[in-house]
Formats: sequence, C-alpha cells, structure tokens
Amino acid sequence: MFLFDFFWSLWESLVHIMTFSRNPQNNKLSIHVKSNTGNSVDVDLDPQWDIGTLKEAIAPKIGLPADDMEIILAGKSLDDSTTIADCDLGEQSVLHAVKSHGQRQRRSRPLNQIMSDLVEENDALPASVSEIDENHDTVQPSPAELDGKPQKPQQAHFYVYCATCMTNNLGNPTLPLKPKEGKLRVRCSSCKSGAIQLDSDPASWSDVLERTRITGDCQEQGCSDGPVAWAEFYFKCAEHVPKSENESEAVPLYLIRANSRSTPCLACMDIMDTVIVFSCAHTICLDCFNDYITSKIRERKFVLDDDVGYSLLCPVGCEGSLITEIHHFRLLAPHLYNMY
Repeated sequence: MFLFDFFWSLWESLVHIMTFSRNPQNNKLSIHVKSNTGNSVDVDLDPQWDIGTLKEAIAPKIGLPADDMEIILAGKSLDDSTTIADCDLGEQSVLHAVKSHGQRQRRSRPLNQIMSDLVEENDALPASVSEIDENHDTVQPSPAELDGKPQKPQQAHFYVYCATCMTNNLGNPTLPLKPKEGKLRVRCSSCKSGAIQLDSDPASWSDVLERTRITGDCQEQGCSDGPVAWAEFYFKCAEHVPKSENESEAVPLYLIRANSRSTPCLACMDIMDTVIVFSCAHTICLDCFNDYITSKIRERKFVLDDDVGYSLLCPVGCEGSLITEIHHFRLLAPHLYNMY
C-alpha cells in the first residue's frame, strides 16, 4: 500500500508539472507600456507576438491608432515585424508608445542586437574609457555576414553588480558572489525619460561609456531639450523584477564577458562560458579570478592608485592592466570583501 501511494503521488506530480508547462498563460510576459500623452497600460504579452500585434492590442487603451504609433525600447523605434522574444525584455519591463512622426522612421534592429556586434568585435570592454582606441572599436561584419550566411539575431551579454540581488539577498557569507546579467537601456539625460529615439546607433563602446556622444529626440511632453537631447546609456539587472521604473541602476562590470572566442583561462587552461578579460587581453575564468583576488586580499597585496583606490593588475602584472571599476571586487565572499 505504501508503494502504491508513493507511485500515485509521483504520477500526480508529473501530471501537474506537464499541465503547468502546457498552460499558455505561463508563457506570458507582463510589461508596462507608457505613452507620452499620460496614458499607460499593463499588458501580458506572448513572447512570439510581433510589435504590430502589440500596437493593435494597446491602441484602444492608450488612445493612439496603431498605424500612428511607434514603440520605443532603449532608444530604438521597433519595427512592426520584430518579435517580443528578440527585444531583451523581462518581467515589468517598460516600453514607450509615442505618436509617429512621418518624416522620422528610424526603425532598425533592437539595441541589444546592435550591441552584440560590438561585443563580438572587441576582445573586451575597456578598463576605462580613456583606453578606447577609436580606430579599433567600430562595428565590423562578422565572418558569417561576409560569407553571406543568414544569422539568427544575437543578444549581447552584459554583466553587472546589482545591490538588490548581490547585497540584500546574501546566502552563505563565506562563498564568492556571482555577477548578474544586465540589460542596456537608454534615457534622456535631461528629463530621464525612456521615450527618446537615438539619432544614430552606437558605433563604438565609447559611444556607450562616455556621456554626450549620441543625440536623440526626446518625445516626453515638457522635456526642455526635446529634439536636441543627449542620450544617456545605463544598465539594469535582468535577474529580478524591478519594484519601479526608477529603481537604482546596476553597475556594469566591464571586464566580465561571454567567452565567445573560447579563450582558455590563463590559470587553469579550461575554456569557460564566462571570463574576465583584462585590458591587456589576458583572460581568466571567474573561479580563478576569485582565487586570485582572495589570495591578494588575504596577503594584503592590493596596490593603491591615486585615482582608483585599492586595486589589482592582471595576474601577470602587465602595465596598464589595473582594474579601474572596483565593483569587480564585489565578487569576493562577503566576509572577505569586508576586509577590502
């Protein structure tokens, strides 16, 4: 009888899981659509919807005809054929609906796909903006594009330090922390609204990391800059649902990147999916990086830089390889970070 009850309970659990996974509602994505006329609406989206379908769904609720509407995400007016799944959206993400300007149709790929080209082109994000060589960080076609082969749209992978996830939700304080995936967003530098359309796509990482590089047309009513606004790029954590649109932004961890070139770790020689790439191009996996900074903090061998504070060079000690974004050291186990 005990065995019968056990297997019956197991069967019920499997049926419940299968039923849950087949429920279409579970695949919905809840987002917030704001219009520059003051109306807004919460909507549950099927990730396979395209932007044209979204426009038709929200048009009666925000008072803009679908044919006279543009949907803006991260500074880009999205094409009607773009699917929600390709837009790097998460739960409670915000889209902006604005009245279309007939003379201004700057639709193109979503920003996350454009930035994936820059990630592939560069071995690493620069340790500091001043180290960017403008002659080497422009977007170049990939080998597949040169061969004329069709490519599936790729999303850029950004890694961030998120205080909400990494500080407020600590587990074992003796274990190292893991970076969180981030999303790149754009807003007007004046009014901070996301209802801004970029005048041009970023052509280099310096366009993203430096201020006052790219202009845009802010369509937020009452914005003092309006069509001559500066675009401001920032990062948000992708791994938790934001409590509000104005939740604190995440800190980009410039040296952490997806290992798209399958570079072996300098220390263990393993090829890992996510790595640290120093400005000198030396590459180390996250586990070995943590071992490296842990040994240095225990030996009190961090170096003091007048501009950065206490930091480290790459494990080889290359000149100019100093880590300038000290939030990378937040990956230390919390009890060790307290020593830092």
